[in-house]
Amino acid sequence: MTFDRPWVLLLLVLPAVWAVFEWRKTAHHPGVILKALAFVAILLALAGPRVTISETKMAVAVLVDTSASVTQTDLQRVSDIANAIDRNRGRNGE
Repeated sequence: MTFDRPWVLLLLVLPAVWAVFEWRKTAHHPGVILKALAFVAILLALAGPRVTISETKMAVAVLVDTSASVTQTDLQRVSDIANAIDRNRGRNGE
């Protein structure tokens, strides 16, 4: 994971410091923890996280019925479709 603005991560110490001071003043500790975590989440979002995902490949198989009940016209149409799929192989939506 990388960040567009990594300098914002330096500000993550602020919620921890705030939580330490609030911890001493209040008896409602779960609320302090939740607020500090909310501030951490906001700061992480402001840092602009970016996840790089590697490209994966997908296999495609074409199954064609070639029995006697299929007409020659249908076989030619399916053959054209299979050839078009093969010609466009590897383009990944470009």
